[in-house]
Amino acid sequence: METIFVTESREMLFTGTEDIDVRPLHSSELHYEGDSREEALRAAHKVSAASRVGVCQRGFARFVATVSEITHDGEGFTEHMDTVHTVDPLDRMPELRTLAREAAANRADGKIIRHVGFDRETSRKILEIGRRCRVDMYFEEAEHIWCDTPHGIVNRELRGAIARLEARGVRVGQPDGDPDFHFDKVCVLTAPDSLREEFLAEVAPMCQIIDRGNMLELPVRGYSKASGCLAVAQALGEDLADCYAIGDSANDLEMLQCVGHPLVMGNAPARVQAVAEYVTGTPAEDGLYHAMVHAGLLAE
Repeated sequence: METIFVTESREMLFTGTEDIDVRPLHSSELHYEGDSREEALRAAHKVSAASRVGVCQRGFARFVATVSEITHDGEGFTEHMDTVHTVDPLDRMPELRTLAREAAANRADGKIIRHVGFDRETSRKILEIGRRCRVDMYFEEAEHIWCDTPHGIVNRELRGAIARLEARGVRVGQPDGDPDFHFDKVCVLTAPDSLREEFLAEVAPMCQIIDRGNMLELPVRGYSKASGCLAVAQALGEDLADCYAIGDSANDLEMLQCVGHPLVMGNAPARVQAVAEYVTGTPAEDGLYHAMVHAGLLAE
């Protein structure tokens, strides 16, 4: 059994009906991950103190610092989360709050415009290929995550995502014995004895292969964030040439390349920054805010 303590801080926008999770704040000073609850609490209180001086001045309606105790018992993850401090600077940056309310009011009415996933037969086939090639796989579907991990590999990004989803009621299990096993995408991590190239060659006819550096991300072949942008633009009657997209990872590349105004976070890899109309700051440098100013959505 392994337990890890994680400090995370997030800025939220309140639309009048709900909180929108705007961004995590990850920096070497404000984030902790390790085996000490005391260190995690100290980091959270440090974030809390900093928020009163700097973060709140940027006008976000909620600032939350949390400490999560994440335990992996070999079968699944459990998470216990405590909120250390919440700040609510309601009078800050009214333009940003207005923008958030308008976005909430104008968004789709909850209907799924398009959903594309792997069918059950293809899902089983990819599972069998992965097992034969000895790779670790995390299969994602809206209400379920299946883990098939012979090496037990899990990076920080996946560990945190799985724990948070499980805490919200998303089922986490293993594909064996589940007749409903099917998924929308699979995240793949490899070990020294994994047959990585063989695996990629066999799944390529079925999957779009996105190499994120620390893991592979495989949605259905022919579909990506770019095709999602196109579907939304068509549903709203908008031209992609007039659309803005912002990203920070290799899985954002196709999306950024399909819109007229690609904005990229300052912490993105060089190959992602290379396609940008504008490279903004990192999350810790108010990158999202400066991108909105550049796009003309906010006054400086």
